[in-house]
Amino acid sequence: MKTLFYFFISITLYTLASRSISANCGLQLCPLHFEKKANWELGLNQQVTRFDIGGRGAYQMTSLIVNYHSENFRVGVSQPFALIQSPTFDGFTIANTMTFGELILLQGDHYLALGSQLELPTGKASTGAAAEHFMLIPYLTYMFHANLGTIAVQAGINKSLTEHAHGGADILYIYPHSGFEALSRFTLAKTFGIFSPLVQLDLRQVLDDHATGDKTFFNGGVGARIKHLPSQEITLRFEFPLMSNQRELWQLMAMWRYFI
Repeated sequence: MKTLFYFFISITLYTLASRSISANCGLQLCPLHFEKKANWELGLNQQVTRFDIGGRGAYQMTSLIVNYHSENFRVGVSQPFALIQSPTFDGFTIANTMTFGELILLQGDHYLALGSQLELPTGKASTGAAAEHFMLIPYLTYMFHANLGTIAVQAGINKSLTEHAHGGADILYIYPHSGFEALSRFTLAKTFGIFSPLVQLDLRQVLDDHATGDKTFFNGGVGARIKHLPSQEITLRFEFPLMSNQRELWQLMAMWRYFI
């Protein structure tokens, strides 16, 4: 297969499987599917991230996810809880709630959707786990399914709706970001029976003139979906920086999804 490449402004989504796609829409997970499997979806996502932000540390995060799918739209909510080991905080904390809504414009071998996420400042900002502001994340998703597999491209931005503050914390450890960014993701996935490997590239470009440090973050990732039961899926993903490691050194994620 020829070289994969991409460049464009965007946000969102983490893609899995030849006919199924999930996503890391900006700051949180929001499942999205090439095929409608059920009206309701329950999810549990486990994530381990190592970082070097003002000193080395790590966090283990568990997110509870509920999504509703209809023929023409999708909505959902995710609530993360985290254990952080950092130079400024060590213990249990709560991260921000993420909601999303999406309008499906085109379905079939070609899939097109327009949506947005809204991050709610419900977490404990003083622990470095949450930003103390609302953030809007509009995005556009295009997917194409062919014999070679599924190709997915996502594009959008994230923008703070209120003052970009972190509740007195000098450093944000979970999903660090600036007040205005463009994000993008390209994913290629292929299904072999119950096993669906994938590769992905992520680009985040800081557009905030007041932000300090690196402005471009380019990450790679590999993963797989395992469909061991008709109503359940397990997905695994490993991400690593290709350009800058100021935000994460590496991330390991595992998601379980149950369709009702």
